[in-house]
Amino acid sequence: TLRASIDQAQLKEVDQEMWDAVEAGDLKAVQAAYAKGAHLDLFFEGDDEEHVLMPFDEYIEKADFNGDNVYDFGSGSEPDDMRVGKTCLMHAAQKGNLQIMNWQVDMGCDVNAAQPEEYERGDGYTFGGMTALAFASSLEVVALLLALGAKADGSYTPPQYEDNLNDHSILSACTCRYPVSPDLDAIQRALVRHGANVNLAEYPCYYGGQGEQLLDLKLGGAPTVYWPKVVASSDVEWARELLTTNGADPNWPRSIDSQGTEVVPQ
Repeated sequence: TLRASIDQAQLKEVDQEMWDAVEAGDLKAVQAAYAKGAHLDLFFEGDDEEHVLMPFDEYIEKADFNGDNVYDFGSGSEPDDMRVGKTCLMHAAQKGNLQIMNWQVDMGCDVNAAQPEEYERGDGYTFGGMTALAFASSLEVVALLLALGAKADGSYTPPQYEDNLNDHSILSACTCRYPVSPDLDAIQRALVRHGANVNLAEYPCYYGGQGEQLLDLKLGGAPTVYWPKVVASSDVEWARELLTTNGADPNWPRSIDSQGTEVVPQ
């Protein structure tokens, strides 16, 4: 292949061109970098000053998953804020570059490729597992990824240091990621119609730190669950569709036992 004939210095240069082109949202520049031998789906770890770009499959095969190298984000700790720890496809989804995403998947990017789940930073709290759909920045991005085969029932744990976060589903995370978006309802419906679990009881917006805080919240606070919110909305047609087509549990609610474990009615 062309890539095999290029020396390491040139590979580093063209791979950087690829990443910069995705960052800029320039499809022609992306295609030009690929024609020069850049890898289709690179993984970025480190920071702007000192970072490594490598093919994602090589990164997974290498299996050196250092949480410190992917723990760089903005004001929050959801995928929207991650500056590193993502592939070219994830980055395009985060940036909302529909044309680039379409081209990437058409050329062979795995739409369901996920970060490792065993990143660790601080006192042993793990994070990871995000796919391009978790990085989706708008309804249009969500819709395109679902049309391209993205799995809507995925889950991930946001980057954390000592927050004791649980993993949560992409559907539940919508309440944190798009709380005031006029497209929140449409995003949730799209995820549900592609297989997201409407019955899950989760705490996706909890960022409470060490100790018993999460258990206390589970014992005393209401979880985020999509299905009962639909019931409360009095949207009869949507509720009927969820019951007949999307697996909504007519015997909900779930309960949480004294250990903070969800108990599902049989």
